[in-house]
Amino acid sequence: MKDEDLRKRGLAAYIAVYRWKNTGFDFLKPLLSDEAQLLRFDAVSALMIDGGPAGRRLAIAHAAVEPNPVLKKMLLKPKAE
Repeated sequence: MKDEDLRKRGLAAYIAVYRWKNTGFDFLKPLLSDEAQLLRFDAVSALMIDGGPAGRRLAIAHAAVEPNPVLKKMLLKPKAE
C-alpha cells in the first residue's frame, strides 16, 4: 500500500477489500484522501464492488469530500435496478 507505483497501490485496494472485506477498509481510508485521483477511484471502486453494504456506505460518504466532480457524480448516481 506504500509503493510508489500507483497501479500496484490501486490493485492492493481491490485485493484488500476482496480478501479482507470490512477489515480491509482501514487500509483504504488513506487512499480515499490521496492526492492521486487514480487511487481514489480504485479505492471507491473496490468498496462499491466488493465492500458489501458497509463498503458502499463508506464510498458514498466519501462523496461529500471528493474533489473530482466526475467521481463524485458516479458515487451519487442511483444504482441501476
